[in-house]
Amino acid sequence: MATRATLVSRVLQELYVLSGSETPSAEDDAVVDSAIDEVMAELAERRIAYWEVTDIPEAVMRGLTLVVAGNCGRKFVPEMTVAECEAMRATGMRQMREVIAMQQDHQPIPQLYF
Repeated sequence: MATRATLVSRVLQELYVLSGSETPSAEDDAVVDSAIDEVMAELAERRIAYWEVTDIPEAVMRGLTLVVAGNCGRKFVPEMTVAECEAMRATGMRQMREVIAMQQDHQPIPQLYF
């Protein structure tokens, strides 16, 4: 399970703001934290998020990283187009939905027969 701090670092690495073991600045952390709050609210409203932001499953981490990076990408990389940000978000959402769908595969559904 990953934490919010791990998510912040991965988002900034995805956007090439950080490399390796660098720590984010307070300003960068605040921007990504705001994007995380927006994304988590959206995922909760769509009933996609089944996890807390303090305990993120590794299976959804890659998709969540892409969605958050898509939300705040233009703040760090002004050259990014809106289409690139939306593509990141769409890819991340698809990856998270695939993980969530896989969790319910092959579970028996109880039936009542007469």
